[in-house]
Amino acid sequence: MLHESIYLTERISARGIKHCLLLPLSAKERTQLRAKRSTLDGIDVILYLPRGGGRLMPGEVLKSENSKVFVSIEAAQEDVIRISSENRLKLLKAA
Repeated sequence: MLHESIYLTERISARGIKHCLLLPLSAKERTQLRAKRSTLDGIDVILYLPRGGGRLMPGEVLKSENSKVFVSIEAAQEDVIRISSENRLKLLKAA
């Protein structure tokens, strides 16, 4: 059974929105405003947001072009590297 892709085309205020699909995105993925992704429920969505709007932030809500589907952006689990040094200059150079 084929289903149409859900195009997310607009950022909206989260106020008053009770039911949203959850879309976990990594920091890198939140900079890509046009891409195909999957929600936590396994529903494929296509980000088709205007360019120049800046990166997506956790907690933002997107709506579909027909205003029937709402998706909340979440920060995806990511590995973190922690680097420390007694020498601040060497640490700065490493960064």
